[in-house]
Amino acid sequence: MAELSTINRERRLSPRLPARGVLKAVCREGALEPGPNLALTVLDLSETGARLVIKEALSPGRKVYVNLEGSAGGRPILRGGDVVWSLPMTDGTFCIGVSFHKRLQPSDLLSLT
Repeated sequence: MAELSTINRERRLSPRLPARGVLKAVCREGALEPGPNLALTVLDLSETGARLVIKEALSPGRKVYVNLEGSAGGRPILRGGDVVWSLPMTDGTFCIGVSFHKRLQPSDLLSLT
């Protein structure tokens, strides 16, 4: 039988950090012909992914591109990724978890959180 400490162990590859200040985000589905911006809010980020609130449902496995820009006016950071999970919210929006194809650099993550 598994020990309690093993069951409750953190499974994330890197810790989540809350988005800071005015973080502009664009989230588009697709690769060749990206669709409209679906992003409403970035809830948190890690080196390996993000948790976003979006306008429309996206099922797990869908490809997205996320463009992040901090309030300090630094260069925008673009990452491709996969939707890992999606949950409907009571206001008709959706909360999704995105796993990036390429990690964020620690310095980029600190500038956004």
